[in-house]
Formats: sequence, structure tokens, C-alpha cells
Amino acid sequence: FIHRDERLRNFALVDYERGQLAFTYSWAGKLRVSPVLNWNTENRDNPAFYPGIEARYDFLEGSFLRLFYGRTPGGRICSGGVCRDVPPFEGGIAEVVLRI
Repeated sequence: FIHRDERLRNFALVDYERGQLAFTYSWAGKLRVSPVLNWNTENRDNPAFYPGIEARYDFLEGSFLRLFYGRTPGGRICSGGVCRDVPPFEGGIAEVVLRI
């Protein structure tokens, strides 16, 4: 569970909320399924809630197949001091990562 109250400073101050709730269930450490609910009230023209579901199957050490279906709010995402802007998304994604 993650919840943040934030303030955007442009020409006016805008207070908004951003967060995520996820529950992950794992079978034998190989298959994980996670229903996810994101929320973001920064842009009043967009919906506030973004549901989705993700499944991940680890088939080799460091290699996996990930499937996601749902919606994500997009916006600025920061991790480890690096920020990037991602667009909103609605639909499905299949991703394969192979590490050798």
C-alpha cells in the first residue's frame, strides 16, 4: 500500500493524491498474480481510479513473462533519484525478459 499527498507548484498550487494498493499471491515462487488499484487525482479531467491485474511467470533464473491488463494513470515516476514522464495507458501488455 502506498499513498502520498502531493502539491504541484505551477501558476497555482494544486493539491492531489496519488497511490497504489496491490495484493500479490505466489505459487511455488514461479507464478505471481496481483490485482492492482492505482489512484491519482492530479488531473481532474481524467478518472481518479485505475484498476488492473498483472501475472508474472519466472521460467529461468532472471527471465520472466509478464502480462498486464488494465489502466495506469501515467505522469511523473521517480525512482532512485531518476524521474521520467510516462503517458496514461489502457489495455494489455505482454513482456518477455531474457537474461543470459
